[in-house]
Order: sequence, then C-alpha cells, then structure tokens
Amino acid sequence: MNVISIESCGEFGTEGAEILAKFLDTQSTTLEVFKCGSNELGDDALPILLEPFGATKCALKELYLECNELENESAVALVRCPFRQLQKLNLTDNMDIPKKYLKIKYNTVVIFDEDDDEDDEDDGQDDEMDELVNQFQVASIQ
Repeated sequence: MNVISIESCGEFGTEGAEILAKFLDTQSTTLEVFKCGSNELGDDALPILLEPFGATKCALKELYLECNELENESAVALVRCPFRQLQKLNLTDNMDIPKKYLKIKYNTVVIFDEDDDEDDEDDGQDDEMDELVNQFQVASIQ
C-alpha cells in the first residue's frame, strides 16, 4: 500500500502546499493513503493540496486531515474533488468546517468528532455547496 504521512509539521502555508502538491501530482495515481494531520493547512492550503487528486485515475482510499483549521473553502474543495475510491475521510478536530454537504457527498466515509452528530446550522452561504452537491449526485447516478 502506497502511503504518505506528513503530520504535525506546523503551519504549512500555501508555499508548502504548492511544493507538496507538485510531489503529490507524481503520486496521485498510485497513492492510497495520505496522512496530513495537524499541519494548520486552513482554507488557503487545502485546495492546493487537493488539485493533484482531481484526476479520474486517483487511487486514494484514505485521507486524514484532522486538526487543520479547515472551514468553508476546504469543504468546497473536498466536495469538488472527484475521489472515486475514497473509503475514509478523517476531518476530526476541524470545528468550523461545514459538515452538512460533506455528509451528503461522502456519507459514512467521512469522520467528524464523536460528539458532533448534529447538522450544521444554515449560515446563508450554501448556494455554491448546494450546486456542487447537486452536480455530484447527478454524476453519481449516470
């Protein structure tokens, strides 16, 4: 199993994400497990890191993103990413990430905090996410 583990490196930033994304681009068709927890990725870095996984031949089965200060833009990037074989998405300890749409797309694959069974409250910024989830659901049916 091809595994990359880059955990607890501190604040990654967009520059670090760009460097890692270039490397991941060479690995995305064979990489099965990517562990990138506790790196303070935030909404600026995560979309950059996910770009290499946009290929239809992505083999990723497990993605660990716990403790990364992920919020709305990260959720949008995760909903947009066409993971075809994903079996586990760990988003624990990302308190401000909207869960509602991630639960719709990833169902039982996504893991949030244990005490976090409630749906997110509607924050009025759901139009883009609604459209992305609708596109995903239509594509899944076809």
